[in-house]
Amino acid sequence: MKKIKNITSVLFCLLFSYSILSCNHGQINEIEEENIDYQITYSFHEQPEKIGTQIIKDKEYDILVFGDYPQSKKDNSVKVNKIPALSMGHITYYAGSDGNYYAKLDNEFFLVEPLKWRVLTKDYNESGKMLLLSESIIDSGVPFHDEFIDTDLMRPRNKYFISRMRDYLSGTIDDIKYGETSGMSRVLWNGKGLFQTAFTPAGQKFLVSVNKYPEASIDDIKGIAAYEQYSGEEVFLLSVKESVNPDYGFPAYDWYKNNPNKEKEDDTRIRFPTDYAIAKGAKSSDVEGQGGYWWLRSPNYYNGDEVRCVDDSGFSYSIAHVHDTSMGIVPAITIENY
Repeated sequence: MKKIKNITSVLFCLLFSYSILSCNHGQINEIEEENIDYQITYSFHEQPEKIGTQIIKDKEYDILVFGDYPQSKKDNSVKVNKIPALSMGHITYYAGSDGNYYAKLDNEFFLVEPLKWRVLTKDYNESGKMLLLSESIIDSGVPFHDEFIDTDLMRPRNKYFISRMRDYLSGTIDDIKYGETSGMSRVLWNGKGLFQTAFTPAGQKFLVSVNKYPEASIDDIKGIAAYEQYSGEEVFLLSVKESVNPDYGFPAYDWYKNNPNKEKEDDTRIRFPTDYAIAKGAKSSDVEGQGGYWWLRSPNYYNGDEVRCVDDSGFSYSIAHVHDTSMGIVPAITIENY
């Protein structure tokens, strides 16, 4: 009889524990998603606003906030309405119980926050326009170029102006004639690029385009125009040349010199991925003080399937394959003023 009582007690404990776990599991799901009309108090950052400065080699660089994008993971205390509240470009936003917008990726939610930028120059290419670079790696998971594009035409796939990356950043498909290239990806990002996702229509009016170089021939793989490959969008990537410009706060190219300050100087190029970028697959270092890898728009001269990038230590002459989806995205933009 005593043995039966012991077994009964054990069964009771197991059933009680299961009921507790079931309740907790239900509460966790409830915290993640509810069908409640939460009031949004978050305001989009529709114009550039200075929030501080950064001193690099005795030169002052302004830090701005402008535009909005998913970045940090949702706090466990926040509940999210499972009904979509708003669509911005290629991302759908949901209302949170804290009054903020959240983006959903797989089974996680990410807080929509203002984007931070560093003003690299107030006279980009002698245009009188300002060049801004993101302070973080804000996205990933987008290859520089599609796997099956240009294979029949045998064109190098590391050309920025015929790349999927350019489509993703600008969200436009009709301003350059591509012939038979880029069909699938151009439809995918048409009107849904980073330009349309990070900036509201009111915010887009503050961005301007600067034609840095005359457009290069699609079949030209040499020369400055081919290497810089800037074709005039408001949102783009830095080139290698720009990433080593001392006037922009970056150390000059120093491959063959024994520079004892190299690692310290490269810090100005180090960018860390946001939680959202990591969830999208952004590659980053486990070493303290080192960041992630991010695309540049310049091709590798010696391999048509490789593009220059900045590595986790801030070195800007690294290379990545055009199909790599683990590279981070650090956008650059041009604006009139702030």
